[in-house]
Amino acid sequence: GDKARNKEHVNVPLTMAPAYSRKVWNFLIFDLQPVMRPLLVEKFRKPLAEWIAAQWPGIGPDPLAPPMEFNTADGRIMRRGRGYYILPHRDPKWGFLTGILYLARPHDNEQWGTQLFAVDEDGEAMGAAPHWIDPDKCRLVVDVPYRRNTMLVMLNSCGAHGARIPEDAEPADLQRHIYQFRIGPSHPTILWLTEMLSEEQRALWAGKVAPA
Repeated sequence: GDKARNKEHVNVPLTMAPAYSRKVWNFLIFDLQPVMRPLLVEKFRKPLAEWIAAQWPGIGPDPLAPPMEFNTADGRIMRRGRGYYILPHRDPKWGFLTGILYLARPHDNEQWGTQLFAVDEDGEAMGAAPHWIDPDKCRLVVDVPYRRNTMLVMLNSCGAHGARIPEDAEPADLQRHIYQFRIGPSHPTILWLTEMLSEEQRALWAGKVAPA
């Protein structure tokens, strides 16, 4: 609540919270995510491998084989409400996959989830910061519902995602809670991949790096 109205979030693992909350989220971070991560990478194997091979042509016949190693980073619980709007964008480039776990309560309706867009004249993100895209170039493909016990996972290499909650959305105290995380290469893998890039390409990948 100390952040701007539509930028409220708390990073996890939690450093200060009730014991039960810490237990629940520590289980997700330290027990569940290590199991979930390889399953999601395997689920996206074909498009993910094709995209990595296009970025690093000399990586070898299986871009997902060692020394390629993935980790999970940037996990945070986010709260959104009436009037929230985030422009179509892609997340920082070193997060190869973005995951959004919907933390819907039993009484929440399924409106105002996540919007996925196709982008006209789509191009590569210039730098490792979030890649903001002109809404006039975006065409809504699907409005993903805010549904209990579901998770949206997307390849963070093309297109865009965003969200909007109208100022007059009902009920008046409407809130949306999500857990967002990214799956990308570990820090040693980032160093290895960076060494394979040309000087010109490195400029496209400079900046925010996921922790080891």
